[in-house]
Amino acid sequence: MKDTNANNFTINIKEDIIIIGDNMNKKGFTLIEVLAAITLIAAILVVLVPTIINQINKNKKNIEEKTTTLIDEAAYTYIDLNPNVYPAKVGNVYCIKLQTLVNYDYLKEPVINPTTKKEYNLEHYVKATFETEIDINYSIVSSCTEIKN
Repeated sequence: MKDTNANNFTINIKEDIIIIGDNMNKKGFTLIEVLAAITLIAAILVVLVPTIINQINKNKKNIEEKTTTLIDEAAYTYIDLNPNVYPAKVGNVYCIKLQTLVNYDYLKEPVINPTTKKEYNLEHYVKATFETEIDINYSIVSSCTEIKN
């Protein structure tokens, strides 16, 4: 290694690498380097954050749909396995307590409302309305005056 110094200007020769400059022993980043790094990170975030937020919202909606489908299928199975109590006739409306679906292992406790993130009250009902013999509309209601179980 050979150092030459002329008028406060340093040339360092190290293993086939020549470094020319003043005060080369200083550690840290220049303001331009820091601003470039911040700008690059900001550009990446501008692209990624909306994509991530959209994916999270899409997944939340998917969870809501799957939870609703699960509750509907549990009620459907319960009705289907009890045809003497719940005959499949157009216009019939039946209410089944969520607790009943949990007791018969069609649902597992706790049953979470995906919209509010709170547990459903198991005293609420799944209201099943037969539009046709195979098309049934379901809703969760707090009280029901139709045939109950």
